[in-house]
Amino acid sequence: IPFLASPAVGEQDVNIVLEGFQLVEGELTNGVSVQLELTFRNSGGEDANNLLASFTSDNDCLSFSANQVPIDAIEAGQTGGLSRELILSLDSDCHGGSLIQVRMDVNSGDSHWLSAFEVVTSGPNLVIEDPNGVLEIGGVGGLNTAIANIGDIDTGELTAELTTSHPYVRIIVPNQTYQPIGADQIVEPDAPFTVSVDELFFPGSIINFELLLSDGEDYNAVVPFDVGPVGEVSAGDPLGPDDFGYICFDSRDEEWVDHPVYDWVEISSDERDADFPGTKIDFEFPDRQEAWDIWNSTEVVDLPFTFRYYGTDYDSISICTNGWISMGAEGAENRSPEDWAIPGPGGADALLNVYHTDLEASDPSLSGVYYHYLEDESKFIVEWYNHDFGGQTQLRQNLTFQVILYNPSVYSTPTGDGEIEFHYKVFGEMGALEEVRSPPSIGIRNLDASDGLQYYHNYEFPPQAVQPTDEFALKFTTAVQTVKGSASGRVVQMANREIGVPGATVDLHRVDGILTDNDGGFRFENLREGLYIATINAPGYSRIEQEIRIVGGEDLVLEPILLPRPEPHVVAIPLEVNVRPDASRTRVDVTLENHGMGVLEYSAEIGLADGRAVDYRSVSELSINDMFGIEGYTRGYAPLYVPEQDLIYIPAKNGDQRIIGVFNRAGELQRTIPQPMEDEYEEFRSLAWDGENLWGSFQSFNGGDGITSLLMLDAEGAIVDRIVVPFAFYKSLPFVFSPGGETVYVTEAEEALLEMDREGNILQFWNISFPGRLAEVTGLGYYPYDIDGMPLYLLEIGEEDDIDTQLRFIKFNPENGDWKVQHVFQAEAENGEGEDALSLRSTYGATVIRSGYDADVISLGVVQTYGRSREANDMFIEREISPNIGFMVPGTIQNMSGEVEPDGSVRLGFEVEGNGWPEGEYGWSYIIRHNAVGDSIVVPVTLTLDMESGFGQDAGEFPVEFGLSSVYPNPFNSKTTIQFGVDKAVPTTLKVFDLTGRVVKVLYDGTPTVGWHSIAWDGADIPSGIYVLQLESAGRYRAVKTALLR
Repeated sequence: IPFLASPAVGEQDVNIVLEGFQLVEGELTNGVSVQLELTFRNSGGEDANNLLASFTSDNDCLSFSANQVPIDAIEAGQTGGLSRELILSLDSDCHGGSLIQVRMDVNSGDSHWLSAFEVVTSGPNLVIEDPNGVLEIGGVGGLNTAIANIGDIDTGELTAELTTSHPYVRIIVPNQTYQPIGADQIVEPDAPFTVSVDELFFPGSIINFELLLSDGEDYNAVVPFDVGPVGEVSAGDPLGPDDFGYICFDSRDEEWVDHPVYDWVEISSDERDADFPGTKIDFEFPDRQEAWDIWNSTEVVDLPFTFRYYGTDYDSISICTNGWISMGAEGAENRSPEDWAIPGPGGADALLNVYHTDLEASDPSLSGVYYHYLEDESKFIVEWYNHDFGGQTQLRQNLTFQVILYNPSVYSTPTGDGEIEFHYKVFGEMGALEEVRSPPSIGIRNLDASDGLQYYHNYEFPPQAVQPTDEFALKFTTAVQTVKGSASGRVVQMANREIGVPGATVDLHRVDGILTDNDGGFRFENLREGLYIATINAPGYSRIEQEIRIVGGEDLVLEPILLPRPEPHVVAIPLEVNVRPDASRTRVDVTLENHGMGVLEYSAEIGLADGRAVDYRSVSELSINDMFGIEGYTRGYAPLYVPEQDLIYIPAKNGDQRIIGVFNRAGELQRTIPQPMEDEYEEFRSLAWDGENLWGSFQSFNGGDGITSLLMLDAEGAIVDRIVVPFAFYKSLPFVFSPGGETVYVTEAEEALLEMDREGNILQFWNISFPGRLAEVTGLGYYPYDIDGMPLYLLEIGEEDDIDTQLRFIKFNPENGDWKVQHVFQAEAENGEGEDALSLRSTYGATVIRSGYDADVISLGVVQTYGRSREANDMFIEREISPNIGFMVPGTIQNMSGEVEPDGSVRLGFEVEGNGWPEGEYGWSYIIRHNAVGDSIVVPVTLTLDMESGFGQDAGEFPVEFGLSSVYPNPFNSKTTIQFGVDKAVPTTLKVFDLTGRVVKVLYDGTPTVGWHSIAWDGADIPSGIYVLQLESAGRYRAVKTALLR
């Protein structure tokens, strides 16, 4: 591993340098994880404590098991290493033989020590050695594309798919096979790829291809390459297209019907014979002494229509005296006469160089810049009238030229971008251009200067261009017209050609799609000549592609297009499955078959038992004021549901009171807990449960310190422990414990999300950088049975005027950093009516409320605050977010979307495990949406948890051990279920003892059958406390503790 070194520093009390490192047992190979050992030296004079190493890399192929890892304390002059393992993982498709730099920041408090090192990857690295083929316009050719492996590990046999997005290129044979490619070897495909180039392909263009390679296992690679220029270019051919799709024609491209015709429309009010009276721009010239700036100025003019340019809509333009315009108003700050090359930096953004050079008016009283809107023709004209080169008015060139913008809503193009023309009445004499040594730059450029077309610059022009002269025109467009033709056809059923398919969509590339009539008929008129690939689709049918060739000057009648119909069939509706309520597992899969003639496309989701999809509706709304029942107004914050107690905790304030309300599921107050007050500025806004104890985070403005701690409380609300959080933040501090309570996830709402242990050490750190972010994360929740394997839930709110009622429900997977926006809620903007209505201020919490065994919905609990504290009318709201399928085994869900070929089938679903769930029936549904008739199929599922499930009558077959299998929930609020097993039919007792050894309850006394048994215990008649459950049978004992909490 190359060592890049630590920065040199002067003598310090503590100075941490990277002294050594190595990969443990292996190389960093594609798809492999290896441990990295690091050795640090403290070259300072004092011991180093509380060290934390942070790791980053710009290469996405490399990932770390943790972005931050603690370092053991290092005495002065001694060495030390990481406190726990650091694992490096390399993606399967990373290039072998690459150097990846890892940057490391070791910090302790405010002190930082930076260093870097490089790791060398091992694996294949595939590049194109030679495309090996010649393509011609209007012909079909082969590419025997050779691949070189410049990595250090052989590949397996590779399947390859050749792709291109070029509209005039079609790949006839896209799939081939490459034999294994050894390191430093070159291999060609078993057979060539076959490619056709349309006759309307623009000569001189480059074709961008990509090879999609896969070994069928873990290795995948995308290898780009270019072929071209294809065809010989000459004057008379169009220039382009650029990467976006703009093409430039000049008035001498007469073989192309899209070429512009020079047609001057005079709009200068200083011209005696003006066609229209244009508006002369009164430029404000800067009061400066710099010679170059005296006659340079830019003004903003509103457009009479919205003009789309390189995919962006504009309602104004900036017009400069120096012969250019730019889209939008930002160009008003730019006046430079420098005529930069296109594409490339320099000059204004979204630039149109009509005649960009240093210009000045020949006679300010009789020349200038004008604009006019020809409403009847829907075009906007800007004209530079009678200009000369800056400082060279003696040449008397009287340069006169225009730019014309066509209204895109009238002159439509496939991309929606507007067409542009440059017209030159007086271009200037070549002798004058050479004398001033300031030739114009002509062309167009996109917003970030990365793309565009340069027609003329520095006396040079591409082969497709000609030297501009007087009475000359250019046209820039994304629509190309050639010789035109028409075609009509009919879409019919594949199963019966006599029956047409009405309402089918027929889409052509870069052409608006059309719908078939009642008999399946369709017609395209005035299409450019050439080959089209049509996509035909209709409700209840499979999508297909069909070639349609348009011949110039002809009206063709096409053969009927046969549209196949898929026919989905589910083997069992409803689906019924039995499993024992123990560690036994079984799959609950639906078999989806396709009995039709077309491809069946489907996407399934897990719905509720009644067949309804989860729609995140509100299932409960309760007034915080009513719930607490305190005189005055009560402000509520993030709620917390504790499943072991089946209770909801809500922190709140009312005047000077700071309390935590404890409620049952009906919203009835059970008790209150006083919030601990270390100073008068604190209040809880978030709560969490670690499995045994209640925790809270508080907001403190005292001394500007902000939030600093998570506090553990006892049953009376006293502080018994704390975790120091490395944030100083003045808003809510959402946090949630992982299952088991060993670690805690914390976010300071705007930038960071981290995982900490109970000593406050940072285990993982993530930047909150979800696209389209709203303002603040105000709630965290954790649901270990999440369907998507993303158990950490975030609630994000907006505060700008246009999104102040939006709440984003986001799922996050701490194991790999994956996330997705699950749903966007629209909260009620006001609570109340008329003058009494209060505006929404914020939303707190994302607690997951797990329904009981008899419910089918999991909900998300939040508190929405309305009005100021002195008038608060807040609401506790539950919204459904998932079916109640906690018995699903995480990571076993499969085939929830895809395609089924005719006569094929697929199994979709997941595994279930009934351990901890009482015997009974549970339900959900699979909602399968598809492209066949009917749109969707709902499959109700009934899961029966039964001790006898899957077994015969012979007790010797029962795989049962004597013992207590589970107590759930534990702790519990009033009721819990105990599961026990016996392997012999002998007298057995199940008793409840308190901690003094006194029997308080006998739950079972008899001779059970061999097998598993469930006992429900209602503890309503005994006080809260810790109890021992003891199972006794034939002199054998098993015991487990449980807690009853009120």
